[in-house]
Amino acid sequence: MSRKKNASKRTNNSDTTSRISWQIVFVSGLVIGAGLMYATAPLLPPATVIPKIADTAAELSAKDNLPNLEFTFYKDLKNAEIDVTENPHTATPKKEFSYLLQAGSFKYREDADKLRIELLLLNLNAEVEAVTLSSGEAWHRVLVGPLANRSNVAAARAKLAENKIDSLLLEREI
Repeated sequence: MSRKKNASKRTNNSDTTSRISWQIVFVSGLVIGAGLMYATAPLLPPATVIPKIADTAAELSAKDNLPNLEFTFYKDLKNAEIDVTENPHTATPKKEFSYLLQAGSFKYREDADKLRIELLLLNLNAEVEAVTLSSGEAWHRVLVGPLANRSNVAAARAKLAENKIDSLLLEREI
């Protein structure tokens, strides 16, 4: 006679016992930690230590004959007047700049004109400037501008970036 083992009657309790065991350990750790904290609280120095330290520091400063420090600058500055007139001999005139964005540099004029037309279609003021290098080669820069201020530069740069055109900021004195 052979006995058949009934698998349905077997249960694996190892999962439930491990879950319960770590929960018990965690809760008991909390309880023990809280008990130790409560038991050691009377052993800590009282809260009156800090005022004693402050009093000791005041006594030491009195022994060293240090004057009592009193800060009055905030009162003095309320009524102070500052002369900001500029001396015309020392003042340097402010330089004014116009801003340009270089959208490209090409060896052939036709390539530069193609980009210039594309920029004009984007409603950007574009010009082509011929530049001769020290080697004698001629290159053609495509410039957007002149732009009056940095906010106009930012707007133009954003429009160029939307159309995947890199740009280089140039400042020129007026």
